[in-house]
Amino acid sequence: MMLDCSRPWLARNYFALALACFWLAFLVLPTAKSVNNVFYALVALPGLFVVSRRWRELPWRETGFLLFVAWLSYGALSAMAWGPAGYDRIKDVVYVFLFYSVVIVTVDPSWWQAELLRRMAFWLALSYVLVACVYLWLSGAYAFGEQVLWLPARMTGPIYTSMFLVSLWALAIEDWLVRKRYAELSLATVLMLFCMLQGLQSRTGLVGFAAVVLFLLLRRRSVAGLAILAGLAALVVAYLGLAGGAETVQSWSLVARADSYRFELWGKVFGEMRECGWLLGCGYGHAIHSSLDVSAALRIAHSHSIFVAQALLGGAIGLSLLVAMLLWSLVGGWRRNTPWALCLAAGAIMLNFDGNRLIDNPDELWLLFHWPLAVLIALQAHRPRFQG
Repeated sequence: MMLDCSRPWLARNYFALALACFWLAFLVLPTAKSVNNVFYALVALPGLFVVSRRWRELPWRETGFLLFVAWLSYGALSAMAWGPAGYDRIKDVVYVFLFYSVVIVTVDPSWWQAELLRRMAFWLALSYVLVACVYLWLSGAYAFGEQVLWLPARMTGPIYTSMFLVSLWALAIEDWLVRKRYAELSLATVLMLFCMLQGLQSRTGLVGFAAVVLFLLLRRRSVAGLAILAGLAALVVAYLGLAGGAETVQSWSLVARADSYRFELWGKVFGEMRECGWLLGCGYGHAIHSSLDVSAALRIAHSHSIFVAQALLGGAIGLSLLVAMLLWSLVGGWRRNTPWALCLAAGAIMLNFDGNRLIDNPDELWLLFHWPLAVLIALQAHRPRFQG
């Protein structure tokens, strides 16, 4: 697959810049509708025109891409099988396919290999969270130490925001380690943990953080890796001590919320799936019926796991396709030591505890799952020129 270098720089890199605007919209624009409009206007509509002309350039012989097409096609067929109730999902299938196609066909893979891009993405996201938390504390919207439930932009909820920070930290950490930028790594880690522990208070983000550290130890197997783990553990212990010790920590909603009723909810969802059929599931036109009325003010009405949601909607076939697509790209990225594999692994682990349907309008799951997966498929398609 060759990229045309004869055109002007702006024309060659239009879609890279359009995708950057789409990514930044989550940190700048206030509503889902405004972010979606950026995607439709800058990426989807131009992408539809370009991909319709260049569809032959898609990596039709690559296993990862074929698994993605099979998974997405199964979702489309599953939606259509439900008649009018599922037809609305077809546009979501088109949006997801266009997003992957734009990333694979139109963007020079050197963008995804750029160390500066990965580090800048983390610092932009961290700056957004840190500034927003400080502003909300100083304005009196939240007391210091209280969980910040609503951030100002589209990336608003504490759970997905903490997951976003960890996945970007995972994307940049190999660059910091390889370049021996230990001061930047330490500052980034301390500030991220501060935001997650003191502001966002999301256990899902901490699970992802622990998983990334474990992956790094398995990959590097070095004294430096053990030293990093020991240093991070010391930082967390020191912070907890300064925060008031175990009694204070136990009073946090971070600890007091326990499993947030996930296991009970998952049991109800699998019961609903059993009624539809284990093999095919309930279809992508299906709206989840299972819910938990935790209190008068809290009702849990979605699966809290992309894998549980996939099992409910697509049954064993849909779940198998999703897992195969994910594992193929992760194993290939791991072997090539691609930072995007660690980013996707972190996102997938965290989305096992917080997430819903993957074939949907642009939302946070696109940043946590679809984006790194699309990049891994693109890098695999260009692997003769771009290794690792």
